[in-house]
Amino acid sequence: MYTLFYIDDDLTAATQSLGQLNKDFSTIHATTQQLRLETLENAKPDAILFDYFTAAEAERTRELLKHFTGVHGVPLILLSAAPQLELYSKLFAFDGCIEKQNNYSLIRNSVMQFFSREKIIDPRGYSI
Repeated sequence: MYTLFYIDDDLTAATQSLGQLNKDFSTIHATTQQLRLETLENAKPDAILFDYFTAAEAERTRELLKHFTGVHGVPLILLSAAPQLELYSKLFAFDGCIEKQNNYSLIRNSVMQFFSREKIIDPRGYSI
């Protein structure tokens, strides 16, 4: 079973997402405020699924994830609403992205495609 490290600051949405993600993945959740390098290193995730961050946490989160993914080669997958995709892609070097549509099967299938090394195709039709 793959381990996902799921970063989401919206605790209500995260609780709902975790209930679904845990059916198919071993999932560890943290908010950006809780996120620490030691937590990531101890979790040994196969991928990081990154949803939402507050502006105040953006720079620290970016630096921490850049370091961790660079050292450990762990892929970083963006899960975001369409208006935020462009902004986030300028701040982070993502290995893939999934447009958030509250459609769990789309998220699950996209993550599984990523693990099987297929290209992720977002709902607008372009591959990442």
